[in-house]
Amino acid sequence: RTLPFLWKTDPGIARHHRLVTIALYPIVKESQHIYYDATELLSILIDQFKDLEIPDCVKVYETFRRISTQFDELDQYYSWCKEAGVVRGSECPEVERITRKKLELMDEFIREKESDARSGLPVMDSEKEPVTA
Repeated sequence: RTLPFLWKTDPGIARHHRLVTIALYPIVKESQHIYYDATELLSILIDQFKDLEIPDCVKVYETFRRISTQFDELDQYYSWCKEAGVVRGSECPEVERITRKKLELMDEFIREKESDARSGLPVMDSEKEPVTA
């Protein structure tokens, strides 16, 4: 989001400015490191999602919703950088999208867990053994 005005404009303008290309290259590379770290953290969160308490599940869900939008913007930014010649296509990762379906499944899981907690039913943990809520 450092230069949103730039990647929403015609990439032809930046192609002719070598300084822009040189300045953006390290930013793209650093964003890739941040992206890889974020995907690793998201993987950990999704692996532990079913074992979390309801308030923590809601926080993880909200995090996924926000990051979904950010990943969409990052994908657009990488596309612009490829078009502008800042990086080669092989230098940018394929951004993993957080699909609407995944968000819906997470939301459904939270609702079911809340419903079970309200009805007093035992909540099932990851090993399918009942645990009291």
